[in-house]
Amino acid sequence: MAEAQVLELFTAPGAPSTRPHRERGSIASILGPLSKLVIIPLQQTVSFAIPNEPALAAIAAHAPLVEVGAGTGYWSAVLQHRGVDCVAYDAEPPTAQFNNAFFMTTYTGVARGDGASLFRAGAPGDMSGRTMLVTWPNNPDAL
Repeated sequence: MAEAQVLELFTAPGAPSTRPHRERGSIASILGPLSKLVIIPLQQTVSFAIPNEPALAAIAAHAPLVEVGAGTGYWSAVLQHRGVDCVAYDAEPPTAQFNNAFFMTTYTGVARGDGASLFRAGAPGDMSGRTMLVTWPNNPDAL
């Protein structure tokens, strides 16, 4: 059986071994507990993407940076630790008051702002000389 056919068996909507996953499709039923117990806690603790040396070096080469949708500011903090000029923004910077659906703490300063407000003509703070860093694109799912 071809790889595509096997994948279709596990991912086709309505397949008996799948369940709805977010608003995008299906996930193999057996992966549900793994997602709840391992993947989601790791995402909410650290990041939705994992920095590694080649990625950090490639990103640093484009500094100065502005991370939009920074969440905890994890990537910005890692880059700043390496001496990279990187500022972090999120539409809802996390606080201990649980205002952010994903996080409640940050690794570095995360200011309030999103792509629409930061790059609008006349917006405070000139971002025109910075490369935009997005490590997790806006999620269209409700949660």
